[in-house]
Amino acid sequence: MSLLAKKTGNGQDIPPIDSGTYHAVCYLVVDLGTQYNAIFDHKAHKVVIGWEIPELRIQWEKDNVPRDMPRAISKIYTLSLHEKSNLTKDLICWRGRAFTEEEEQGFDILSIIGANCILQVIQTKKGDKTYANVVGVSKMMKNMQKVKQENATVTYSMETNGLVIPETLPDWMRDIIRKSEEYRGDRNDTSNPDLEETGQASSAAMSQDEEDDIPF
Repeated sequence: MSLLAKKTGNGQDIPPIDSGTYHAVCYLVVDLGTQYNAIFDHKAHKVVIGWEIPELRIQWEKDNVPRDMPRAISKIYTLSLHEKSNLTKDLICWRGRAFTEEEEQGFDILSIIGANCILQVIQTKKGDKTYANVVGVSKMMKNMQKVKQENATVTYSMETNGLVIPETLPDWMRDIIRKSEEYRGDRNDTSNPDLEETGQASSAAMSQDEEDDIPF
């Protein structure tokens, strides 16, 4: 199973995550397909990346069994390694190094599952609603202890899984996938994966040992 980026509700009233810097682990990578943006009049292949934040917990009960799991947060990207894309910028900061020419021809972003990082979260208000947005992703500091993923891995790739949307995905992701050209069956060659929507490392060379700490 792969998802290549190339250069070319639970009934609870849960408040948004507070602004701040958090140690996080990637547990979710979901293909949203080719989406049309009417505001900018363009289409692009989208993907959502999700992280769990171990220090922020949520408790609930399922089948009479108490549960205690990390809070989660996600960000939607254009699936592109164009130098100006948000995905490229965040992955470079997360990896602590630039992409090689070979990686730019097809980097499997499913490889980031289980990877630790530092997230910068900022709350923003729109009308009477407050949202928590991931505005920065970076590599952990050298002496930080890695943590293991707690949530079950969630992945979906149209190329591998076809159009059978996993039931485990939240409704808002399933709704976006259903709006994709692939799901509606009318994809054509006019999409430009290098277009990025507006909105949403150390300069020293790393040693080989430091590079081996990065799983992607």
